[in-house]
Amino acid sequence: VSCSQTTSGYFSIFPNPSNGNIHLVLNDQQIIGEASIRVIDAKGNIVLKKPIEVKNGINMYMLDEKISSGIYYINIMNGATTTKIVKHSIL
Repeated sequence: VSCSQTTSGYFSIFPNPSNGNIHLVLNDQQIIGEASIRVIDAKGNIVLKKPIEVKNGINMYMLDEKISSGIYYINIMNGATTTKIVKHSIL
C-alpha cells in the first residue's frame, strides 16, 4: 500500500464490519474525475479494482462483489492522489 500523497477530503465506509455489501461515501475536491476503488488484502495484494467517476460534492458507491472473509484496506485513487486508507472487516 502506497500513500504517496493523501488528501484532506471526507471518505467513509459503512457498515464496518460487513457481510461483503460495502457502502463508500466520498467528498473530495482533489479526487474529481476518473478514479478507482481499490480493495487490498492484508498481504498487500489488490483483490478488487473498480473504476468509478467522482463528481463534485458527495459521492456514494456500493461494492457487492464476493470477497472472502478477512481484513481489507480500501481507498479511492485518482492518479497519485488517494483518499485515506480505511481498514475494513468482512465477516
